[in-house]
Amino acid sequence: AGINYAIAHGAHIINASYGETGSIGFSQTELAAITAARNAGVIFVAAAGNESANLDVSRHYPASFPLDNIVTVSASTRSDTMSSFSNYGTTVDLLAPGESILSVGYTNNTGTATLSGTSMAAPHVAGALALLKAHFPADTYRQLINRLLRGTDPIARYAGKSQNGSRLNLLGALTATSNRPFNDDFAQRARLVGDNFLVRSNNTGATAEAGEPVASAGNGSTSLWWEWTPTTTAAVRLSTTGSAYDTVLSVYTGTAIAALTLVTANDNDGAALTSRIDFTAQAGVTYQISVDGKSTASGLTLLNLGTVPANDAFANPVALAGLSDGVTATNANCTRETGEPRILNFSGGTSLWYRWTAPRSGRFQFAAVSNDFDPLLAVYTAPAAPALSLSNGLTLVAANDNSGPAHSQTASLCPVDAVAGLTYFITVDSKTVSAVGTFTLTVSDALWQSDTGSATVVGSALTGAPAVSPDGSIYIGSTDRSLYAFASDGTFKWSFPTGGLIDTCSPAIADDGTIYFGSNDGLLYALRPDGTRRWSRNFSTGNGTLSVSNSTSLATDGTVYVKV
Repeated sequence: AGINYAIAHGAHIINASYGETGSIGFSQTELAAITAARNAGVIFVAAAGNESANLDVSRHYPASFPLDNIVTVSASTRSDTMSSFSNYGTTVDLLAPGESILSVGYTNNTGTATLSGTSMAAPHVAGALALLKAHFPADTYRQLINRLLRGTDPIARYAGKSQNGSRLNLLGALTATSNRPFNDDFAQRARLVGDNFLVRSNNTGATAEAGEPVASAGNGSTSLWWEWTPTTTAAVRLSTTGSAYDTVLSVYTGTAIAALTLVTANDNDGAALTSRIDFTAQAGVTYQISVDGKSTASGLTLLNLGTVPANDAFANPVALAGLSDGVTATNANCTRETGEPRILNFSGGTSLWYRWTAPRSGRFQFAAVSNDFDPLLAVYTAPAAPALSLSNGLTLVAANDNSGPAHSQTASLCPVDAVAGLTYFITVDSKTVSAVGTFTLTVSDALWQSDTGSATVVGSALTGAPAVSPDGSIYIGSTDRSLYAFASDGTFKWSFPTGGLIDTCSPAIADDGTIYFGSNDGLLYALRPDGTRRWSRNFSTGNGTLSVSNSTSLATDGTVYVKV
């Protein structure tokens, strides 16, 4: 309704400092509204999100919608580094200041607050575009975006963090002498980084250069250019699926426009007017990628690259080693092999394989966690054979879907009583082939693990030290705003919810078993060993809530000390 209201009242720029990840954030109604805004010539500036996620694999809506009136903004710091919390990737158009920004607030009498987030970065870009609109009123929505991107400052450390690896420069945008796409000229091609990416652009206004090669049925008159150097040799699929016109896709090697060598090209992907190329990319080789319009066609341009990881195949598992190890990967472009077992009877279809040889006998824990999808985890053994093959058969050791209290968490956990010298095969899959993203797989020699993160709080974490009572009970706070209690064997006992984060602090335990701890809701709590409240003290004042975020201390006489 808000987007439609803005359109109806003649807005030129909409700032969208909001969003959600994955399927939670996707809304067909919102997509239709932003499409209507595009059709009305309205630019939609979207915050990239604050999950530290790669948007070329993960999705954050509305920032990830495939529309060319969307400008997606990541956050930078005053030292020109990307903010640690900021989402990133080639879906992002540029970075802008988003950390420690003076904004409006309501928790004190000044009416201001210092805030951080991509929601702080997006308004800088929205304001810049509004000023560009005032200076260049005849420009279309895409021409204004072109000026914005042409005027950015390229920063080497931003390579791979946005499509052109650059940060907002208002003066540069206002003094840009052209409103053509920034990567129309080969010399200004965008440098892409990573194994997977999704580029969103528009080739309207692109031109031909002297000496530009003509591949397939294109004529080079509306071409855009990108450069990509893979770090591993792998099968790659490039496509322009979703583009709004008849595309011609070409891949070259070389560094000069008049001296490029064609690797491969495609006009139509079967009956579709968009293009697709499948080829084996060689590690360290720099490829020049061109998307052109057949017969000068132009419009929304989408360029997708997907790399198939070698360990998509069971025969090429990635090795884990030692008492503890871990790896972060993505299951994008992965498939199911013939004969591959299903985990807990889920259809799956995006599995990756790993191997680990136990360094000693004993209890080990395998865990898989993702903010993008609900991972499945399974551990197998395989008979000794000259070559790894699913046809030799696998023996299931452990499998898991959800972990945590009452199996409420999407992270998966498999305890294994390992045998020294035995090799185990681990697979991480999703429940459906459409569920893809980044995940982390770990193995550790912990006797037990427990996931306390709330299913409703994205990014919850244990950032404080636990406290252990004389009977072995373990107490620890979480950024999901609860204190958790576990028995010495890892059995979940209880949780106590508060109104704020319990962050970077440890509880204190009195001789009678009372647990003392603070929360960012401004309260100091005293709980009985059974998890019921004995008392609490509120440190909030008329000027706002004071965080009780430091560890509590106990004197020998029972006095409780805490710094607020």
